[in-house]
Amino acid sequence: MLDSQHLSAVAERIQGINPADLTRQINAIQMQLLDLAKAKTEALAAARHLDLQALQPAINRLAKAKSCKPPTRS
Repeated sequence: MLDSQHLSAVAERIQGINPADLTRQINAIQMQLLDLAKAKTEALAAARHLDLQALQPAINRLAKAKSCKPPTRS
């Protein structure tokens, strides 16, 4: 159970959340993860003779979103 001081701290933290900024941060991290996983994914696909062309439209959408997004604040 939280005491009133902790409840106050949690309420302040929730109040300070900017949903749009949080979404931008999540998207940026997802793109970083995709970039980090790309080489390994391609190597696994080649080793297992998988055709990833069905995923190309989704990849293109992500790449377009990445290039069109405004710079994020740090």
